[in-house]
Amino acid sequence: TVSPADIGKLALTPDGHVRFRIAIAANLHGLGSTLPESDAGAPYSDLDPVFEMSPSYCPSSSTGIPMFGSAVFSVRKSSLMVSSPKHPLAAGELTLTRSLCRIEVKEAMTNSYTASDGHSYPHINSVRLLSWNSKGYLRSDIPSSDLTARVLEQTAVEAVPLVETANGLFRTYIPEGNLNGPELILSVTRSPGSAPEEFSYPLSRAATTFGTEFLIRN
Repeated sequence: TVSPADIGKLALTPDGHVRFRIAIAANLHGLGSTLPESDAGAPYSDLDPVFEMSPSYCPSSSTGIPMFGSAVFSVRKSSLMVSSPKHPLAAGELTLTRSLCRIEVKEAMTNSYTASDGHSYPHINSVRLLSWNSKGYLRSDIPSSDLTARVLEQTAVEAVPLVETANGLFRTYIPEGNLNGPELILSVTRSPGSAPEEFSYPLSRAATTFGTEFLIRN
């Protein structure tokens, strides 16, 4: 809330408008993180919202996915003066950007068959990710075509599991990082009664496909 006295102190543009920035951080508590505090009136450039993700984090309707957005608005001072909680001023739109990368593994066996037990073989039992980067930051104003990332190196000791969201589709979300390091471990059963086998897929193999050495939020 900005009081009329505070509004009166704001600098005006030549056409009588007030320029201000709004920044919103959402769903950090689901990660077990909070936005670092900054002093009132501190420059926006001083805000460095870094967070750390727990391996147990899994987005849901209650936790959500960490997002961040900011935008600069320009409104007439007279309109700002008469606005109130009951009659808010429509200053414009602010877009929130997801701050995590989505990783999906889709089961697409070319030689699969349905056995007498009703299951398809070979099939993926589970997927986990090793050596992922657990530290990230809330991105803002980054175009979707940007192929760089701000990587905060902190390799997680514990693997993060990919959750099966649909039949044969496994998904997880992690902070940005380098493709050189993280490794997917797939547990696969080839046939009925056979013991599960593990196969590894280093994410570095996807660098040519992605056109970048970074894992970038998507």
